[in-house]
Amino acid sequence: YSIFKTIKGNRDVKEKDIIKLATSIQQKYALCPIIINSDFFVIDGQHRLLVCERLNLPVRFIVDNAATVDDVSRLNSYNKKWTQYDYLISYKKQGVKSYKVLHDFILNHNVSIKMAMLLLWADSGKGTTLFKQGELIIGDIGNAEWLLGKFESIKKYNSKLNFRFFSVIKTLLKNPNFDIDVFIKKITLNPSKLEVRSTATQYKVLIENIYNYRNRKKVNLRF
Repeated sequence: YSIFKTIKGNRDVKEKDIIKLATSIQQKYALCPIIINSDFFVIDGQHRLLVCERLNLPVRFIVDNAATVDDVSRLNSYNKKWTQYDYLISYKKQGVKSYKVLHDFILNHNVSIKMAMLLLWADSGKGTTLFKQGELIIGDIGNAEWLLGKFESIKKYNSKLNFRFFSVIKTLLKNPNFDIDVFIKKITLNPSKLEVRSTATQYKVLIENIYNYRNRKKVNLRF
């Protein structure tokens, strides 16, 4: 078993997954081969390898001479078992600076990875594909911290507001007719109106109604 080597950029091994897999194998030994490169670095199957070692089972493997560390995350971009946090830690271990910044932000501000990405990602509109490929681009940290402060001020009036609400708020910041400080002030005048909604469209209507509270000239924030 010692001939196999682990890749620094692979995701962390989870004990609960090893136990679950080991229990299944003890009932019926039917493991897919692990994939290694020519240097015996494990590209895919580190959990299967550890289970084989613990149960003293033979290791079936396929050698892909061209495989590299990049293939680890690429293979797992199609694996639903990999979470965003797995990708975050993987690229952080590989020394990708933007992922280290993201991880530090999560720890320092006690926010979810999803919220941290909303606040920090310079182009979060491109979805999670680029994130999984190691192409996270970090925006201005000071601005992210400023916006987080605004979010926390808003959440004081309704702690149940979800991610979709704050995503809409960030989008509205691009609208020249929207001032987040004005919006927060309007919330203080009518806090009971700050309710949870199901869709982004419903949140836009809600935010516009709150923003226009006591306004003679109504502001259109939806178009």
